[in-house]
Amino acid sequence: MRNRVVLLIAVVGLLMPLAPASAQDTSGWLYVARGGEIIAMRPDGSGAVNLTQTPGRIEDEPDVSNASGRTLYVHFTIAGDGAGSGQQGIGDLNLVSGGYDDRIPAVSAQLGDPSHGSDDTYLYIHDRFRQIVRYDVFTGDRQEMPGTNNFESVYQPAGSPTAPNGFAYVATLGGTSAVRVQDFDVPQDGAVGSPADGTYNQALYPSYAPDGSYVVFSCRSGGGQWNLCASGTVPTENTFSTIPTPTDAFSPVVSPQGD
Repeated sequence: MRNRVVLLIAVVGLLMPLAPASAQDTSGWLYVARGGEIIAMRPDGSGAVNLTQTPGRIEDEPDVSNASGRTLYVHFTIAGDGAGSGQQGIGDLNLVSGGYDDRIPAVSAQLGDPSHGSDDTYLYIHDRFRQIVRYDVFTGDRQEMPGTNNFESVYQPAGSPTAPNGFAYVATLGGTSAVRVQDFDVPQDGAVGSPADGTYNQALYPSYAPDGSYVVFSCRSGGGQWNLCASGTVPTENTFSTIPTPTDAFSPVVSPQGD
């Protein structure tokens, strides 16, 4: 695990995934949801720019395309009262031209947490927290990911940057949550970090290292502090580690500029 981990700290009062997610591109720019808009900034907070400027929408959950690094996918909710209130969709923002289009049009359903796969073909999203769906951005086809509907809720999928059919996600069951990794080319689908042995029983915000060899995420045991955790991507191998942090740590990402 040689890459540097950049921690993005958020204040979250609930276990459910309500905090802004964040993303980072290969040049080191961070993309953060703030005040219903998507803001680009340097890791030290300098150079902040509002990329969306859409008062009629609430935008969050940015994710940079793994393949091109030039497309930012965002989840949005239609703001305001009336028939459109609460409708949600997925948009894509071209980081070069600034063009912004609706990739998945707004619908009256809870969907979100868009995450790109290893190429420019697929987006992984949660569908009403019930299952993880893979969406083909070119054809519009959607495929339900097998086994992801076996839990009380699933959310925050993270597409693998290297495995064409690999992704991580958070699954909750019986008051606990864990990061699971699925790759139906192998095939495999299981929790990483051996949460059953007590290493953690709550998890949020999985994110892959650029080489796909491990995932970082926020985790804690019981009601304690949220720490930075990391694990290899093979569920049968116990490669879990935790890095205590001075405050609750959320939305960790691995810097592409790490050494």
